[in-house]
Amino acid sequence: MPADVAVCCAGWRTPPVAALAAAYVPLVPGDAPGSEAPTLLAHLEPAAGGPPLTRMVLTPRLHARPLAGGRVYLEALDLNDEVDQHTPADRVAALARELLARAHDMLPAVADTARLAGGRVCTRPMPPDDNSIVGWNAEAEGLYTVVTHSGMTLSLRLGELVAGELLTGREAPELEPYRPSRFVR
Repeated sequence: MPADVAVCCAGWRTPPVAALAAAYVPLVPGDAPGSEAPTLLAHLEPAAGGPPLTRMVLTPRLHARPLAGGRVYLEALDLNDEVDQHTPADRVAALARELLARAHDMLPAVADTARLAGGRVCTRPMPPDDNSIVGWNAEAEGLYTVVTHSGMTLSLRLGELVAGELLTGREAPELEPYRPSRFVR
């Protein structure tokens, strides 16, 4: 499909997608032993009449993120050392129940009226220096890349800055430290 510009925003799949245009975009590999990229998520479904979670909650023992329809994702960074892409389903389920127990302790009004819909191991898009990668790829004319681990907190501002760059052709000084050119093959 012919295009003047392609925007690659494929999350943890960014490296192989960018490679289709011969561009290099490094991320922490999700399947490497000891990788920090895999994370455990538990998914809560709301019960009728339960109070919704309306804000993100970030504590050392639990992260809770509200989703549409009153659903909630739970995560705990200290449990990430116990999962990878090959963690058996019964272990994932046990760790998801641990997240639910933590939610009962910390967010009882939400957790006591919800049900655990399941748990899964996800791969986070993690640049090797922990900073977003945003901008034009020098190796592939017309390829603009956006990848970050901080999408929940940065997406609105990143969207504004990226749209501004793409529509006006003017670089946003705020994005200068995050350019793909900082990585060399």
